Amino acid sequence: MLPPRLLGTLLAVAIPGAAFAQSGPDVVVFRVGETIGGANSFAHYTAVAGEDAYAFGVTACNLGTTTIDWSTSTHDHPVMAQNMYRLRDGRFEQLGASFVKHSFCALSSSGCGTCQPTSCNTLGIGCSDTSSASLSDGSLGGRRSEISATTGVHTTSTSPVGGGNAGRLTVASADVDPSSPANAGARYFVEAQFVAADDHAAGHAANNASWREVSITPTRGLSGVTSTAIGPALEAWQAVDPAVQLDELLNVDEGGPGVHGYYYVARRVTDNGDGTWTYSYAVQNLNSAQAAASWRVPASASATLTDVWFTDVDPHSGEPYDPTDWTFTHGGGFAEWRSTTTSTTDPDGNALRWGSVYSFGFTADGPPAGGVASLDLYHPGVGSTLSLPAEGPGPGVGIGQSLCFGDGSSGACPCGNLSAAGAGEGCLSSVGTGAQLIAQGSASVAADDLQFTVTQARPNQPSMLLQGTSPIALPFKDGILCLGNPTERLEVVFLDAAGAGSSSVSIVAAGQIPGPGVSRLYQQWFRDPGGSPCGTGSNLSQAVRIQFF
Repeated sequence: MLPPRLLGTLLAVAIPGAAFAQSGPDVVVFRVGETIGGANSFAHYTAVAGEDAYAFGVTACNLGTTTIDWSTSTHDHPVMAQNMYRLRDGRFEQLGASFVKHSFCALSSSGCGTCQPTSCNTLGIGCSDTSSASLSDGSLGGRRSEISATTGVHTTSTSPVGGGNAGRLTVASADVDPSSPANAGARYFVEAQFVAADDHAAGHAANNASWREVSITPTRGLSGVTSTAIGPALEAWQAVDPAVQLDELLNVDEGGPGVHGYYYVARRVTDNGDGTWTYSYAVQNLNSAQAAASWRVPASASATLTDVWFTDVDPHSGEPYDPTDWTFTHGGGFAEWRSTTTSTTDPDGNALRWGSVYSFGFTADGPPAGGVASLDLYHPGVGSTLSLPAEGPGPGVGIGQSLCFGDGSSGACPCGNLSAAGAGEGCLSSVGTGAQLIAQGSASVAADDLQFTVTQARPNQPSMLLQGTSPIALPFKDGILCLGNPTERLEVVFLDAAGAGSSSVSIVAAGQIPGPGVSRLYQQWFRDPGGSPCGTGSNLSQAVRIQFF
């Protein structure tokens, strides 16, 4: 859910003249791509090098109790940025971003309340200022990198570099081609955002962006679909799909007392009905100058992640930022995308900067499980990591038959160290749970893609994957030995800081599987020194039976 102050602002703006006032100056985007009267206000420029370019009219309103600086001759004025997004196949992605328009000479017109007009160097209380699409054109603007987005302060304006559509809101033509089968069912949204120093100092930056759904014409132009909604662009995803969860994440006091850096996190988990789930995430940096260096979500080490994806919005027209995509890792109980640089190695590295949405996702064989997601911030400042509760894939469902558990159903554990009934684990170890072994891939001898992953074992210790032909249940060390006749050692696996590890050898070759039709049992032994429940210093997972074909 969005914060109540945003919802309250939306209600007030939706009814011109409504009784609502924020203490101090408060600029909001009242109209996106439409006039005060509701007519469309879009510009579409001839495509250059496979990219279409756009601009749209914007109306700003001052909902505060004091005027807003709007100086023409100094840098005491807001800047305005424009963005475009697509929702397709469950992924909400940013397609493009413009240079900023430096505002000048507020008109202080009516249309969003009882206007108290002033000179054009300020926007009056209850007054509006409208820029047409041509006046909002990014080719006339300056770099986003010159704006201190948390405080709104700026002292320079560098024009776009290059010809054609330099500085404009540019989008790959293929991403907006309505005739492309890849875009079937896609929905599109535009967003405008103001950054204003006096507004931010008053603590009102959270309501400075607004969005509107648009459609793509046969010639790749834009046409409005909905009215303007005040709030971050990620609200559009939730408006279209109520199953999307949306949270505000604050870097508190980033720009001084009461002046926060705002992030928004949207996420959606889809059950594919075939034993897999699709996890889609999008993170929006509204105005944090510290920016974000990573996005980390909980993900069991035993879950298999496929179709991993990441999208960002590349800089253009002379913005100095590095466009290198973030890298992906899975291990230690997390899935993480991270910038390839740090603020020390490259202050202009690829970070999630203000006015941008980065999107992430994968398909997993693990069902949703609760945990903590987090953002590490790129530049030093008041915060370093921001966290929130979020779902990620739990242990993979796995293949084969799990058996010989440490919950008493397969016999007593050596010193009464039973695991929880129904947990599907081995006997309890020093970490307080039993270890669990999961088989993934397939039991096909020809494919030879079988892999075993153990979780919940003792961290940072050696372990060993065992194979046997016949099931047994004998107390052994702190656990139950579940296989024998004979017991074979297939591979030593060193466990990570979360007590997880996976096999890497060919099970068919290492286990000398003669061919389809045979059955084998597998189990993981691991060291548990200094504090194991029974004092023997090692333990075992439950077992998994595989019937090869």
